Amino acid sequence: MDLTAELIKLQGQALETMDQKRKFLILEVLDQKITIIVESTGKKRDISIEEIAGPIRFLFENKKITRIEINREMSLRNPAYVISILAKITGAKISKKPISLFLE
Repeated sequence: MDLTAELIKLQGQALETMDQKRKFLILEVLDQKITIIVESTGKKRDISIEEIAGPIRFLFENKKITRIEINREMSLRNPAYVISILAKITGAKISKKPISLFLE
């Protein structure tokens, strides 16, 4: 999977977090980071490409990933946004308790 190409497809799209349904817009995709805008606050947040690439590798290797695993090991600041992005670009099935993604 070409992660950058998949992220570029999301540029300009609105997504939402799985738990609190916080809407955010993927504003810009660059080589090393993406920038999102959280709708409720209007604040911009940067997410490094590695914060997304690491969880994608883990998901493809293990066929499952939880938001808790992302938070503990791969993205301390942005796990809710990262797992929502992963769900969109991988098409993985979603479980909400705990928030997890599954590949078949």
